[in-house]
Amino acid sequence: MTKYKDTNRETTGRGVYVFYNTITDVQLFVNAEDADKACFIFDSCGFSPRSHWKIFLELAQQPFDGPKKKKPKKPSKFANRVEIH
Repeated sequence: MTKYKDTNRETTGRGVYVFYNTITDVQLFVNAEDADKACFIFDSCGFSPRSHWKIFLELAQQPFDGPKKKKPKKPSKFANRVEIH
């Protein structure tokens, strides 16, 4: 069983780029076709200094937990009842 799911990047042609400020712990999410366009969008926001920011990219395959497991049914509160005649 695979531990990854495919994202929709191939069909949309866009990826999610995360710009992370290492000083203030601020994250800016940018949808763009490539890294150059993501950087252009980021630069147009005027955040500086640029050395405080790191760039992360959502990959085409993302890890996931797999199918959800069914929770076991709780026993009835009458399951252990004994009838006395």
